[in-house]
Amino acid sequence: MFVKIFFSKIISLIPEREEPRLSYKDKILLIDSCGYFSGGYGYMDYEKYYQAKKYIEDDPWIEEAFLSPKIGIVGIKAMKYNKQSIKRMLIKFSNTSYGKKIADLLVFNGLKIDKFYSNDSIRSKLEKVYKELSIEKKAAATQINDYFDVKPMQEREGDKRNKGYFFIRKKNL
Repeated sequence: MFVKIFFSKIISLIPEREEPRLSYKDKILLIDSCGYFSGGYGYMDYEKYYQAKKYIEDDPWIEEAFLSPKIGIVGIKAMKYNKQSIKRMLIKFSNTSYGKKIADLLVFNGLKIDKFYSNDSIRSKLEKVYKELSIEKKAAATQINDYFDVKPMQEREGDKRNKGYFFIRKKNL
């Protein structure tokens, strides 16, 4: 009796095994293999199907990438299943205005709201995004007003004053 109680308490302390954590590549391959977006390939493994459905609910960008005519599974494979690359391409190929794409890419590339950036930093970030979107336009820090609500400011670094902008919020474009 004592042995049963002892072992039952030990067993209750052992945590239940969670589902194994899959990489994005494995998740995408599972979704593709079960035919989630193609209606199945005849025999359908419903356990895989519901697992795929859970992954899509957790990461809605996967569905958007699969269903995008410019990306699809071929594009996902070409980007080597890299989540950052896929999200970047989704922004680039979205059916939104260039202003919204520029603002989204700036935020995606690390620009933070409620933070000060110098004019040089803003210019270099804009140049990078313009190049990525194949926009032949010379970047200037003042163009940031087109995409974000900002407040012009000066920040001191020792004896040097840096002119720039404090970012308040992204504009609705």
